[in-house]
Amino acid sequence: MGYEIQDLLKEVVNECGIYEAVKPGRCLEMLSQKYGAIKEDFLLLSRAAEYGIAEDLIKERHRMEADYLIKMLASRLIVRMNIDEKTAEWLVNSWAYALGISGPVQGSDAAKRTLQKKIVVGKTAEDGCYDSLYNAIRDIEPGGEIEILPGVYYGHYKIRKPLLIRGVSSEKVVIQSDIMPVFSLFDTEKVSIENLTLKGIGRTDYDKSHIAEIVNSEARIRNCRITGATLSGIFVYGKKSDIRIEDCEIGMCAKSGVVVSDDAKCTLENTLLSSCLDAIIAVRDYANLFLINSRVKDGENTGIRLLNDANLFSDNSEISFNKRAGIIISYNSCSNIKNSSIHHNKGYGIIVSDMSCTTIDNCQVYQNSVSGIRFDKSSDFFNYSSNVNDTIVTISGSRDETDDSVKSDAIDEYVKNPPETSMESPPDTFQSIVIIISFVLVFEITALVIAEIAGVIKSDNELRLSFLLPAAAILGVIAALINIIRRG
Repeated sequence: MGYEIQDLLKEVVNECGIYEAVKPGRCLEMLSQKYGAIKEDFLLLSRAAEYGIAEDLIKERHRMEADYLIKMLASRLIVRMNIDEKTAEWLVNSWAYALGISGPVQGSDAAKRTLQKKIVVGKTAEDGCYDSLYNAIRDIEPGGEIEILPGVYYGHYKIRKPLLIRGVSSEKVVIQSDIMPVFSLFDTEKVSIENLTLKGIGRTDYDKSHIAEIVNSEARIRNCRITGATLSGIFVYGKKSDIRIEDCEIGMCAKSGVVVSDDAKCTLENTLLSSCLDAIIAVRDYANLFLINSRVKDGENTGIRLLNDANLFSDNSEISFNKRAGIIISYNSCSNIKNSSIHHNKGYGIIVSDMSCTTIDNCQVYQNSVSGIRFDKSSDFFNYSSNVNDTIVTISGSRDETDDSVKSDAIDEYVKNPPETSMESPPDTFQSIVIIISFVLVFEITALVIAEIAGVIKSDNELRLSFLLPAAAILGVIAALINIIRRG
């Protein structure tokens, strides 16, 4: 029994509410998840809740003095749980403290702890290591460093101060969670998370959670693997949020890999994002995404989706092999796509719709199933020196039913003067006829030469020119068609 467990119980009650915390088994579940392991004290607190201690503390707090109430309820636990008086009083005091009925228990005040500059967390409390990441985050001083030794850890950790959490290796340090995010950052700055595998392990409809939740905070995530989210991998929210994700792999998420929302800013650099059921990256509601030297691929839906005044800047990135469009820019959103390739998506390469705009500069757009680029008449599309090899640019009506006569200058310019590309244009009908005739003549002349030579060499053999010349003509047509197809 320790004072830190009482603080932990208070945090659970504040986050989830008393009625959720006292449900059978829920107290044990949430305490274990926050701490990262199951302790005997958690079992005792959960059993005390099942015996109605928390409800009785709330009901009777105004009718009798706190000390008398605690002793009365402790005597009940002594009989029902077959425990000693000291343990029973500790259990009731812990619930009274968590509910705010009694003041802080002596010794539980966090101000009395000595904050440390560096803490090492391991699976066992040996050589001065902490065996709980929760306690390490609590006891680290602002700006301090937490090093995590190899192992598989389990828990949900709130971060409200600047710090560095670093694993020895992303392959050797795994942190798992199911019903809550692994990390939740609230109203803080200068948080760094490095060299970890963050994994969602929820298996039921109840287990729905992001892996990392960042609200109005500045953070850097580097060299991490983020996988298995029952919602999205990383959820970034709020005007003060500015997150930088570098050298990471994000995938296998039930929703999106990254969601950026409500004025937040997110930079993805040298990162692979793949295999999500919803748009791999979703940017919405005035948020901003910077995609640099990254790949967005193999999604079950769209690669990147912008909506509701969102903004995208992409440089030297690849969006490919997604089962729908590569990029969708919609509802008054804007994008600037440079030096990037958008290819082998099963829908359009890029869709610009609903009063949105995009600029592509020195990009490669090719082998998308429907067409390279589709933009609505209510949207603006600007193209500079890009190679759009899918040849079809579709102009369609938009959802806001803009008048068909309304076209942006950018669309008119693109249709009248399409950009130069390095692809050789396929031959038209006249060119095709000339090619066929040329090949037929070449084969006919070659056949006559062969016939003449054969006649000179073997004058006694009569060649059937009526058979040879038509055969040569057929071969010429076949060769010409093959040439036309290859050029087209």
